[in-house]
Amino acid sequence: MNIANQEVELCPIYVKLPAEHIVLVMFILETYEDLGVVRTLSAERGEIVILSVPDSVAHCRALIEDLSKTVAIREIPRPASVAGDWLLSDMESGS
Repeated sequence: MNIANQEVELCPIYVKLPAEHIVLVMFILETYEDLGVVRTLSAERGEIVILSVPDSVAHCRALIEDLSKTVAIREIPRPASVAGDWLLSDMESGS
């Protein structure tokens, strides 16, 4: 991804959790500066993606692990289609 003429590598971490906890997880991640950006893939299925830079991936996964002690949250494989998310589609096409 090219932001302001700088190449930025984003690492997607796909996560499943109860839909009612999506906003909570978004809020928690946003309180950590530069940890990751949350995008909702499917609110109905409780699927989100955390877009993180390589240096922060381990911290994101540690946060997911910590949250799993109180919220039914887990990392999942990439969903079959992310066509509904313009940013992920753009990342995959290399634009």
